[in-house]
Amino acid sequence: MPKFSLKKIFINNRFIIITGILFIILIFSLIFIYIPLAKSLGELNARYNQQYGELLKVKEQIALSDKIKARIISYSEDELGALDELTKVASTLGINLDSVKPEKIISLGEDYQILPIAIESVCDFKALGSFLGALEGLEKSVVVLKQLEITRAEESLPNLKASLELGIYLRSD
Repeated sequence: MPKFSLKKIFINNRFIIITGILFIILIFSLIFIYIPLAKSLGELNARYNQQYGELLKVKEQIALSDKIKARIISYSEDELGALDELTKVASTLGINLDSVKPEKIISLGEDYQILPIAIESVCDFKALGSFLGALEGLEKSVVVLKQLEITRAEESLPNLKASLELGIYLRSD
């Protein structure tokens, strides 16, 4: 028959009690520390995924804007000033410019450039004549009329629909 000693029982009970306490501490740390941290980690992961999706959208928009920038022709102050002068003259004469489309600049050697412009407008005959006469007196640029097409404006019968192709001569800097 095995001998039982009080010392062994006390040590075994102490081991069982310490193991139980450690198990309870482990359960409480799991409940009060790990689970809240796991929830926070899940929330942070969801936020990260959302922001990553937004980042991808922004990258797509930047790529699209780069494509658009590649198609835009940049103009100097002289070119913009000439366009501004044309539109001001047209508005003072009562000409409605439906579209003003500058095209790619043509270089004429080292000193001069031509800025081709296509203009669609609706106006009466007198205003169109005044506008064409005013092109000669522009201060900032020399303008050449390359093509003129006049048709009847269906929407407003006394008015004309005019399509002009102009060339603005600019000095190269």
